[in-house]
Amino acid sequence: MRRYDADTPSKMIQARFSVNQAFPVRRRLRAAPLLMVLLMYCWNATVFAQKGSKPPRGGGQGGNQPAAGMKDKGIDRREYELSATLPAGYQHLVTDEVRRLELLVQNALGWIRETAAPVSGFRSAIDLFQTPADSIDTSDAEVRGLWMLSLLNLEQRKTLASILDDYRSLSAQREQHLGELTELLAAVRSSDSPSALRKLDTDSRRPLQEIAGIDAELGLLQARIFMKIARSLENQQSEAILLAIRGPAVPETATAEMQDVQGELRNTSADAARDLQELGVNFASWLAPPASTVPPSQPAPADAERRGAGGGGAGGRDKIVDAKVLEFLAALGGSQQELVLRLLSGSARQRTDVAAALTTLQTALRPGPTARLADERALRSLAQHRAQLTFSAAAEETRAFETLRKSLSEAQKKHLGIAVNDKPKKKKASEE
Repeated sequence: MRRYDADTPSKMIQARFSVNQAFPVRRRLRAAPLLMVLLMYCWNATVFAQKGSKPPRGGGQGGNQPAAGMKDKGIDRREYELSATLPAGYQHLVTDEVRRLELLVQNALGWIRETAAPVSGFRSAIDLFQTPADSIDTSDAEVRGLWMLSLLNLEQRKTLASILDDYRSLSAQREQHLGELTELLAAVRSSDSPSALRKLDTDSRRPLQEIAGIDAELGLLQARIFMKIARSLENQQSEAILLAIRGPAVPETATAEMQDVQGELRNTSADAARDLQELGVNFASWLAPPASTVPPSQPAPADAERRGAGGGGAGGRDKIVDAKVLEFLAALGGSQQELVLRLLSGSARQRTDVAAALTTLQTALRPGPTARLADERALRSLAQHRAQLTFSAAAEETRAFETLRKSLSEAQKKHLGIAVNDKPKKKKASEE
């Protein structure tokens, strides 16, 4: 066997092939990019051959299929089962987005067909203490309110009832200003003048300031009395209220304590009894605030009240989209479709901002039984910020709905069975 010393390999290479002679420096520099391209091509071909798939086209997203990498982001493919029933252009949406789109279209149809009043985005004063994460079913609000009152003793209920008159008076004033905002939004639909849209920002300032002031006053009124009641609660009461307000179900039959409360309310008007029960729910919500606020993909609290505005709500259906919604989406053209998707995306951001502003206000009103409340001036500032964000979202939606209404062609209107009078409506003599 032939032996080599340590220098033999290098000597043989130098003897047989001189790199400097075969490839001068300039030629080697020219060949480097080509060599890199060939290496990358071979590596990609090997990888895709091992995965049994072809390289993605168009950035990993073809047609309406969800973008590549969704699975890596923790999104289940089943989240796209509902959007698969939608027309082309919407099938990239996940389930929560589809439900928000469904609600959005129902509201748009209510606006276009003039079958529903404009929505300002505000709820009643109850949302000062309840967040979208609260599992409160408004269909059983009366029973739930009665239940919350029954968990308090007689003296605690009397303490709560001591603010009832002021609570009702402030709530009535608030509703009046909310009506002014609704009229401003309705004016956009009844007039072809662009000034109606521009006036939304200026004419809404005074009602919004009034609402913010009332919200701050309502918040302080309730929080002060809630703190007083909370200090008188026994541990067993606190635990019972916490379990009750966080549970989705209410008693199927009235308990003995609930019957006692019913007896106390017999000498009270129906409206006053309802408002006192609402105060009972407010107190329970204040005492046991939810652990988290609504995720950006969940409907806002006002959305639940707006379902069905354009022809039926989503309800508890898991894999069905309203037929009227499907028909409307399929009839839209490219630019109209883009408008709807932009509105859907923008509404998600706006709802997140509104929820955050509401949470900040609620935090200031929930210092705990022993801590001090913020002053009214600070609360008014927080309430003003929240009110402005809320109405701005409603105004943006109104502008988009009106743009969509005016963009519909006669053929689209006929296909959808929409009869729209595009001429400005004349005011009644009594209104002039």
